Amino acid sequence: MTNKKVKRKLRKLTSIMPMLEWRPDIERTHMFRMPFKVGGMKDLQLHTPIKSRKKYVWANVYQKLSHLPSDMYMKNIEFGFIPKDHWRIVWIDQQVQIPINEIIGLAFKGTAITYTEWIKTYNPYIKYNKFTIDILRNNKRVQTSLPSLMKGYKDSGVWDEIRSVKKDIWDVATSDTLRDMWHYFWVSNKFTIPNPITSLRILLQEQPLFNFVLSKDTTRHHLQNHISLPPKPLSQRDMNREINSYLSAEAVRDFDEHYVRYMNEGSENWDVDNPF
Repeated sequence: MTNKKVKRKLRKLTSIMPMLEWRPDIERTHMFRMPFKVGGMKDLQLHTPIKSRKKYVWANVYQKLSHLPSDMYMKNIEFGFIPKDHWRIVWIDQQVQIPINEIIGLAFKGTAITYTEWIKTYNPYIKYNKFTIDILRNNKRVQTSLPSLMKGYKDSGVWDEIRSVKKDIWDVATSDTLRDMWHYFWVSNKFTIPNPITSLRILLQEQPLFNFVLSKDTTRHHLQNHISLPPKPLSQRDMNREINSYLSAEAVRDFDEHYVRYMNEGSENWDVDNPF
């Protein structure tokens, strides 16, 4: 084989490699999915363009040529699921519960942001101002000088709430793995798709670690605390309506075309014969 042919072949091979890039500089929306396999969710895949930019593919985040940083930050997290007979993600804006045999994967999407922006996604002063949180609750001298205010707070139970407010984002962030999420969401042959979440940090270590930012102290720092009880069941009629609404949306037409072409051509990153 001549050098020119070798170079052409290499160019062709590299042109179909997934880019696995992360763009917080332009706040791009990124989609991830976690296919169901025997024993739970084991892979985290990113929807990413190939090097030639001609199509998008789902690629495992641990590809050798990955350009992903070890820490990824996102905001406006929305969850979805992959129906068994449609292979397209249906996005959900409120918590639902679906029979496990009707779906083949969990997904989420969000806007890529920087660490500095991520820190700002938690605001401890939403309900009580800085004076109350930073000074009043920590300074007994100030408390003594405001007896009427303190009595009102304590008599109404507000003081306990003020004292419970967490100032640091890490005090309201979970610490979950794929195995944890499988354990939380799969109960009695039904799978819970959770409510949207403010923001998220993904740490790519030996296995992905997820720090979801909740609206209050997670106590044990688990996403399980975000699940409302009881979850709203999603009927077959509701599921069909969600799927049909999704399939008719112009906003995802490009994605559908890329996805169908990708599925027809096949990929090492998706086991079509054994999606579980």
